[in-house]
Amino acid sequence: SFKFATRYQITPDVMAYALYSEGFRLGGSNSERAAATGLVPATYGPDTLANYEIGIKSQWLDNRLQINGSAFLMEWTDIQSRLTSTSGGDDGAWWLEGNFNGGKAEQKGVELAVDWYATERLSISFSAFLASPEYTTDTFVPNTDEVFIAEGWTMPISPKEKYWASVEYTFPDFLPLQGDFWTRLSYNWQGQVWDSLTAIEDFELAETPEEREAALEFLIPEWKSGTFQLGFTSDNGWDTALIVRNVFDDDGYTYLSSTWYGEDFGDPRWRYVRNLQQPRSYSLSFSKRW
Repeated sequence: SFKFATRYQITPDVMAYALYSEGFRLGGSNSERAAATGLVPATYGPDTLANYEIGIKSQWLDNRLQINGSAFLMEWTDIQSRLTSTSGGDDGAWWLEGNFNGGKAEQKGVELAVDWYATERLSISFSAFLASPEYTTDTFVPNTDEVFIAEGWTMPISPKEKYWASVEYTFPDFLPLQGDFWTRLSYNWQGQVWDSLTAIEDFELAETPEEREAALEFLIPEWKSGTFQLGFTSDNGWDTALIVRNVFDDDGYTYLSSTWYGEDFGDPRWRYVRNLQQPRSYSLSFSKRW
């Protein structure tokens, strides 16, 4: 793997840059038992990722406003994929699974980050991420002409949108204490993502509205959460803060199991288990700076 970068100072406060980097994931081997069926290969090779990026970093208003932006293109070659007996249609044996090298995929997008010190006491920050992750060639089931991943399918666990914003304010001195009272509110939002490649396959190949509706159960909805903090930073090194996480008590989940354990246990609560977002919580933090 390697990285090459160059930059150009347009003005003392504005700099443009471009970079190229490349990396890889090691290959490996599958179980001998699974490979003996011919569904998966005995070994699979590395895949590579090439990253192209151009951007600008700038400061304005006497360095009180910082704006950074970039555009990127990431290209995967021989991307490693995982094939199971369920996706390969071979009777569902639990041990029949393994990795293999597929085709190509890419993620192109833009990022923006803004930091504005509006006054000596008020600061506002914002960031945005927009991307289009998708497979750019067909990937076939090993040793067959059956399409496993079709060109144009989106990539799983790859959000197309992410946003973050925060506001921080330091109060004027109003108590006979040596230090600063401050408050901060931040908020995260992430767009919906597919739970797995199998879910994407089920959705794209659905032949009836009912099949498509069933596949949508594995589309993890948008996720959002806010954090509120009220703290005191003392001049003697002691800091304390009240922290309220998920301040708006948003509902959501970040993981969805693709297995319906309820069929085994006879309990519908085990249907596609989720990791639920933690509800609103309160905590106190104390720290000492040396």
